[in-house]
Amino acid sequence: MLTIAWDRDDVLCELMRSWFVDAFRPAHPDSTASFEDIADNPPLTSLGMTRQDYLGSLDAFRASPAFVDMPPAPDVLDWFERNGDNYRHVVVTATTLASAADAAAWTFRHFGRWVRGFHLLPALRDGDDLPAHDADKGSILARLDGVAVLVDDSPKNIAAAEAVGVPGVLVPQPWNDAPGTLTDALGRLDALLASLD
Repeated sequence: MLTIAWDRDDVLCELMRSWFVDAFRPAHPDSTASFEDIADNPPLTSLGMTRQDYLGSLDAFRASPAFVDMPPAPDVLDWFERNGDNYRHVVVTATTLASAADAAAWTFRHFGRWVRGFHLLPALRDGDDLPAHDADKGSILARLDGVAVLVDDSPKNIAAAEAVGVPGVLVPQPWNDAPGTLTDALGRLDALLASLD
């Protein structure tokens, strides 16, 4: 049985969109930016934010009830309901240590029927003194036996996976060059899985 590694943020859930609506918009009522204008991640240039201000806002959002209450991405949940039983699934995510427990709980609440592993690449903040076990998601995938594909919204993470022999499916977001829609990406995932079976 093939194993799929899933990114959590902006794949299983719409973290950036939720943060934009629930945190950025209320704090910047005069901004004319839309979610579709976010051409970089982190969105420092697109939204005219400093890294410190963005991370502070994102971390405050991750500590809020809105983070815990985010719905799963409907198309992804639908894919799992139709196909999830046919594969093994793990989550490989980059988040802060402070938000990791809530992120894991959210993952198992919504996808626990299928997901059997949650792997953290700590997103470091000033003052964090954590052991650096893995340099990137590719390092984590290299340690996991039998991962067939990574589904992620970051071209950097896809490149790190491919560098260790794990093909990737890039999920379209405004900040990457992936063609089409999320439904198209899930179709590419289906085609890749069929070629690996």
